[in-house]
Amino acid sequence: MTSAALTRENAALHAKRLGARTFHNVAIRDDGSVACWGDSGGDPPSGEFVAVSAGGFFIAALREDGSIACWGSDSHGQEDPPSGKFSAVSAGRFHGVALREDGSIACWGDNDFGQCESPTGPFLAVNAGALHNIAIQQDGSIACWGYYVEGQCDSPPGQFFAARGGEHHSVALRNDGAILCWGDNEFGQCEPPTGQFLAIDAGQFHSIALREDGSIACWGSNEFGQCEPPTGQFLAIGAGHEHCIALRDDGEIICWGKNQYGQCNAPQGRFLP
Repeated sequence: MTSAALTRENAALHAKRLGARTFHNVAIRDDGSVACWGDSGGDPPSGEFVAVSAGGFFIAALREDGSIACWGSDSHGQEDPPSGKFSAVSAGRFHGVALREDGSIACWGDNDFGQCESPTGPFLAVNAGALHNIAIQQDGSIACWGYYVEGQCDSPPGQFFAARGGEHHSVALRNDGAILCWGDNEFGQCEPPTGQFLAIDAGQFHSIALREDGSIACWGSNEFGQCEPPTGQFLAIGAGHEHCIALRDDGEIICWGKNQYGQCNAPQGRFLP
């Protein structure tokens, strides 16, 4: 696949196949198996998966049958996901969120800040920040809940097709492809570039986005080079604590930024469906 075929729909599908968080990454190989690297907290289970998400200290994944598997730290019950069939899953620092097939949201794990007290739906998408969650309702509006120290849950009006939660900030893509950010802006992580984009993600103090031409834009803290993306054409992106990950259009994964735990030592192989 080349960037000429990159659309919102297949960008969203590719985004489900890789994830970055604190000090580790996870991705789905072309055979459906899962690869983890960095301080991942354990080996992945066997089987074929359709979506993965890296949390602060654990990983959540969606099996082909719609069930959820979690591994890593279980300090707050985050390894005990609900049963049932789901269409999406996302991992926060110590909690998980998932979208059921009927559009309702299920949460589990740490609830110190109300991050597991989800609103009623139905919803189209959901994502976990470090200590808060962000979801897109059926009318395209955004709902946020959980930790509220820097305004990261002050959801803006409008209609959106993608939304991600970072440490204490949130980013979203309007229906016209423009980026909107809110919350903590100490390092400029809420000052996005102009243009039209297909995908976004939020790290600790930085953000990343995929342009319509397949190139990458980053902004915010650049202490470890996490805002110096490689050139080329990409299909998916992810932001960890202080690093980034991206899927090239040839199926190769590349990482950049802080590499204290080997989180930027991407495995070889193809990661296309």
